[in-house]
Amino acid sequence: MDMRKHISEMIVLLDGVAILFIVIFHALFGQVDNPLFFLTRYLGFFGLSLFTFTAGYKLVFNHRDELGRKIFLGTYFFRRFVRLYKPYLGYTLLIIFPVLITYYLALNVFHLSFPGITQFFSIVYTANVFTILSFLTGDNPVTGHLWYLIALIYITAVCFTVMYLSDIRSLFLLFFPVVLLSLWFLTITEYFALGIVPKTMVLVPFFIAGVYLAYKDTDNRAFASSVGRKFFPAAFLILIVTSAFIPGTSGIAVLVFFSSLLLPFFLTTSFAYLKKIAAVHSFLIFAGTYSFAIYLFHLPLILLILIRGVIDILHINFFFIPFLLAIAAMYLSVIAYLIVRKCRLNFLIE
Repeated sequence: MDMRKHISEMIVLLDGVAILFIVIFHALFGQVDNPLFFLTRYLGFFGLSLFTFTAGYKLVFNHRDELGRKIFLGTYFFRRFVRLYKPYLGYTLLIIFPVLITYYLALNVFHLSFPGITQFFSIVYTANVFTILSFLTGDNPVTGHLWYLIALIYITAVCFTVMYLSDIRSLFLLFFPVVLLSLWFLTITEYFALGIVPKTMVLVPFFIAGVYLAYKDTDNRAFASSVGRKFFPAAFLILIVTSAFIPGTSGIAVLVFFSSLLLPFFLTTSFAYLKKIAAVHSFLIFAGTYSFAIYLFHLPLILLILIRGVIDILHINFFFIPFLLAIAAMYLSVIAYLIVRKCRLNFLIE
């Protein structure tokens, strides 16, 4: 396998792991009695940081020779803005009527009352100009997980502005002050309780790390330096084990942040062994190939309907159930995406 093809496969696998982490995080999030609930402190942030890392990596991997041209930065940012904001609006439009119908039936026919449904209708009934402006800037009451698409726009804007006004080296230097700012945010409150701007700033270092590593790899024609491959996976494991013995959420958050920077090295080392397990390797390739579609479609209906039906209504609540439901939701999300394409409605999200 040539090196470029090898790196492309690594990126797909990283995206596959990222979306798996995120869907499992959402499946476990409300299951506080599950003995594996503690994994939520890692999975959500790991998934987002991985996606952000690969976004930066792919930028350089595909456009390295063009990043020094200001006209490219301007046109690419515009295309990226459209590519991210279109599904933010389009998927909301696509899903809002199924959400309204499902929630109405849940309340009025099946007499189910879940906090999320009550909160949704409360927001709808009290909507105002501020609610609309908040929606346009990332606070989405219909499907809240789409804030990350807006965050990617913000991240691209910050990094491209630095490169436009200066150069790529200035972007690399930005890494250190943004890391310090991120650590400060993480000591204030839990990551997912932050507003969209602080949450976005915490992810900026991962985009810069992806850009930097892609520059090194395209020079060395290898995914990650040999030193990184040998040392960083072990450092990642040390940080994860240490986090299990650290009291307080802020200390854990800091360790999770630094371990997330090392996670790509740990995973790329692990892929060499996972490739021997054909079923796992094939699943991650599938998940990575459809990662964007899975991210869009698994919420607010598919995964939550599975959770409410199996765990809350049927009371089948073994510790491994959220993991099975997460995998089922991933496949169902791809089926939903393919149906949308078959109905020629994909213009809303692509």
